[in-house]
Parts: sequence; C-alpha cells; structure tokens
Amino acid sequence: RLAACRTLAEALEVLDETLDDGEQQPLSPRGTPSETDGGLSGRSGWTPQQSARPAAAAVVGLELASASAELLRAAQQRAKGLEDELRSRQKAHEAEVHELRRRHRDERSRTLNRLVARLTPTSGEPA
Repeated sequence: RLAACRTLAEALEVLDETLDDGEQQPLSPRGTPSETDGGLSGRSGWTPQQSARPAAAAVVGLELASASAELLRAAQQRAKGLEDELRSRQKAHEAEVHELRRRHRDERSRTLNRLVARLTPTSGEPA
C-alpha cells in the first residue's frame, strides 16, 4: 500500500493506519504444530522459538513503520520550512526589483529633465 501512495500525505496516512492497527490488535504468534506429535496433543505444539519469531517480526515491522512515519513527518516539516523560506526570499526579491525600478525611473526622469533644460533656449538667448 505504501508504494502506491502518490503524495507524502497519503504515505503518512498509510503509515499511521499501520501503526494504529498494530497497537489495537494483539500480536498473535503464528507457528506450526510440533512435528513430533502431529499437532494431536492437547498442547498447541508451538515452541517458544517459533512463536517468538512472528512476534519479533511484528515488533520490528511496527518499529520500521514508526521510523518511516517519523522520517516522513520530518521531511514534510523540512519541505514546509523550505517553502516558507522560498516565499520569504521571493518577497524580498520582488521588493528589491520594485526599488530598483523606482530608482531607475527617478534617474531617467532627472536625466530627461536635464536634457530638456539644455535644449530649451533661455529667455535671454536668441532662438
């Protein structure tokens, strides 16, 4: 199910469900009946070693799911932080561009005024 997820949110949801399922359902050891009695005795026929393997695997699976979920959360937080930083830099860049355009407009206006002043004849000079 995890491989089919297309977004981080879907993957986090699957991992959370996996963790929730593991916490709510008791771990039932799976084993095979003892080969010596064919499973006919009144006992279950499971050896402690056989029943410990699936339980240990389930615990390891839950730990892996938990670690994966934690890594996914950390990645999401990092991505959010980077997105916030990008937005902040974009705003600063836009403000800088706005200021440069204003300065250029002012400088252009002053330059044109000086040029017009040079080309405009004054009242005391002949035309």
